[in-house]
Amino acid sequence: MSLKNLRRIPKRINFRLAFVFSGIFLVSAAVLYSVTFFTLYSSLRAEDHETLRVRMLSYWASYQSGGLERLIREIEFETSFVVERPFLVRIADPRNRTIFQTAPHAWNDFALGSLGEMDISEIDGFIALSSPTHAYKIEVGSVLFSDEYLVQIGTSTRNRDMILEHFRRNFLSILAILLVGSFLAGAFSAARALKPISTLNAAVQNVVETGRISERVAERGTGDDLDETAHAFNLMLDRIERLVKGMKESLDTVAHDLRTPMARFRGVAELALQSPPDLELYREALGDALEESETIVRMLTSIMDISAAESGVMKLRIEEFDLVGLVRDVIELYDYVGEERGITIKASGEPSIIVRLDASRVRQAVANVIDNAVKYSADRTTIEVSFALLDSFAEIRIVDHGIGIPPRDLPRIWDRLYRGSSAESHPGLGLGLSLVKAITEAHGGHVSAESTAARPRSATQDTLDADADGAEPGSATTFRLVFPLEAPSSITKL
Repeated sequence: MSLKNLRRIPKRINFRLAFVFSGIFLVSAAVLYSVTFFTLYSSLRAEDHETLRVRMLSYWASYQSGGLERLIREIEFETSFVVERPFLVRIADPRNRTIFQTAPHAWNDFALGSLGEMDISEIDGFIALSSPTHAYKIEVGSVLFSDEYLVQIGTSTRNRDMILEHFRRNFLSILAILLVGSFLAGAFSAARALKPISTLNAAVQNVVETGRISERVAERGTGDDLDETAHAFNLMLDRIERLVKGMKESLDTVAHDLRTPMARFRGVAELALQSPPDLELYREALGDALEESETIVRMLTSIMDISAAESGVMKLRIEEFDLVGLVRDVIELYDYVGEERGITIKASGEPSIIVRLDASRVRQAVANVIDNAVKYSADRTTIEVSFALLDSFAEIRIVDHGIGIPPRDLPRIWDRLYRGSSAESHPGLGLGLSLVKAITEAHGGHVSAESTAARPRSATQDTLDADADGAEPGSATTFRLVFPLEAPSSITKL
């Protein structure tokens, strides 16, 4: 492992979390040790004191039955045997002058003489005697026998100290093992829990370094916060990828499809410049140039609208309006267009459907479909427009009668700038249905189209490739535009 990677270890979140958890564990262990040690110490000390009290009670019984001489004989008899736990026994008169005293020789360096220097009236509870050569102490308890004699019994704290030392050593040894284990386990658990963040960081680094936005973070499907973060990151990359793809497609489309109008624009200008000076010729050339510029502007506007809608950034001005009334206004406009060819447009279905959508965009989408219907319908035919409520959606169904759409072309009619050979004789940019689909889906709706052999009718679209060996003459094409009654809250609103 390189020095750089070693220096980065303390900065890692899993290391810091493991360090924090280990610190919490250490503090908890210290509290547990203190409580346990104090409890054990108090228990052992109370046991020693109880042992001294029992022995005092035994000596008091001997004194009561035989006096001081019998008590001394019994003490001498006990001390003549080697016992596991030695005791100090001292008997003094009311002036605290020693009458009798016995103690192990190992305790000679304890300040036993200080017991005779104390005032009997001030002696209360247990007295601790220390030694400069021993780590343990001697605890001495005192009792007065009939106000005539002071009896003091003491025992060492050696056994107690040894037990406490064993406890301390074992506890610290186990604590050290547990501390190391908890740190390693914490680091492993934190690294595993934070693996989605590491994966996310690696994906971000890869995107930054390579510029590829096709990178995705694996989702575990656990539904926790980290998994939701990974899901949100993937959605963000999806949206960015759609935006970039839309921009590239738009640039490619603009670069490709502006050539023709720009070439005509330049051709008109060059022809005018090469011709002899003629005011009418110049006026005509300017008119043609203006027409071509309008075509270019219209194409650019449509492409930008489609890209904005497909990438989810189209601004929608949501308002409440009657969808049926809006479509009927569009029908009334195109009635005049179709009247010259004997084409009629009939509306049926729901008399009114109140929606909350972008009225201008909905009008644009419906107008594109009806415009195509009028443009590609045969003379003296009827275009049928119907309205229906489908739960929380409103359906607009537009049926025209003509040459239809070949089945192989149906999936492609929504593509940008797709125009079939049968559409070449009609003006258009090949963007109408792409814009219809983009606007409808931007509102949270959907579109569909079907073409069936029936009575004579024409294909309603401006991106046809209906050649002779495709759709049969006398077929019907149906377009369905389905909008929600209210635009979703997630869309971009003005």
